[in-house]
Amino acid sequence: MNQSERERVVSLCRQLLEAWNKRDADAFAATFAEDGSSVGFDGSVMNGRTEIASTLRGIFDNHPTAAYVAKVREVRALGPGVVLIRSVVGMVPPGKDELNPAVNAVQSLVVVEKDAGLKIALLHNTPAAFHGRPDLAQQLTRELTDALHTGHTVTTALVLRCRFAGLDQLARFVATYDDLTQSTQRSRARRDSPLRRCALSVSACSA
Repeated sequence: MNQSERERVVSLCRQLLEAWNKRDADAFAATFAEDGSSVGFDGSVMNGRTEIASTLRGIFDNHPTAAYVAKVREVRALGPGVVLIRSVVGMVPPGKDELNPAVNAVQSLVVVEKDAGLKIALLHNTPAAFHGRPDLAQQLTRELTDALHTGHTVTTALVLRCRFAGLDQLARFVATYDDLTQSTQRSRARRDSPLRRCALSVSACSA
């Protein structure tokens, strides 16, 4: 995958979580394929765009909901028109400014290319409990708190896979992404960013 393709996928992830944060059930469901599915933090399953929208509408109408913050750790092509997004997510309870570590989660998205564009085939949430490993739980909370304090719903840790002398090498770049279409000023800043300069230096071997 190239940088532009990764950005399209991350943008879909951002649309999903921002729709939740705005408590917009229809916008949240619209990011899914017609036959897409969602598995919640508690294991509850919603199948199909219609069920996703109706279920969330009931939740948003009757319950206060926490707001998401996420860090995308990997964007990986699984095959033609199919992409996996691996993220960690935290939630800020209503009326609070900080995360509730008890609901930190690992989130996986399977994204497919449809005629209407990129759509989510599966959203799966797994509690980041780290049983018996409190240091990992605390580390994740710190990581998500840093992401929260950027002011962005979604931040990313980009992974570029390269080949050199027949060996797979991994170059990891960490960057914060805002909506790519919001500001030309931010676009200019990205063009001059250390991340971009570093990415250009390995562009010859990017897969």
